[in-house]
Amino acid sequence: MADLTQHASDEPKRVSHACQLSNTVFPGEKGRARTKPGVWFPFKQAVERAGFAKTLRFHDLRHTFASHWVIDGGDIFRLSKILGHSSVVITQKVYAHLIPDVWEQDYHRVSFVVPDAEYGVTKKPHLIAV
Repeated sequence: MADLTQHASDEPKRVSHACQLSNTVFPGEKGRARTKPGVWFPFKQAVERAGFAKTLRFHDLRHTFASHWVIDGGDIFRLSKILGHSSVVITQKVYAHLIPDVWEQDYHRVSFVVPDAEYGVTKKPHLIAV
């Protein structure tokens, strides 16, 4: 992998006041949002300089972040908000497979035995999540 420090400048770049106030990750001129090509081309150049696979997409960074969040025990509800998902169910469907033991523990914590109407409690419990 390439040494990324060789690309860093000795002096920090001056950032406009508008950029400092912006929530934009990669602000363009005067703190405004960049166009898609304005992010894509520099990203692809950085990927190539770093020696990563050329197939790496900007969206892959999002998945990598979210995967590490979940694996490191981050709250799935907060992650859902960070990612901007309309529902936590979307986040669960995409990332729950990364921590199957945790989901299994939670499932059994909120499960209960359903009695059989004819025989009372069944010999083989039916677990139902609530």
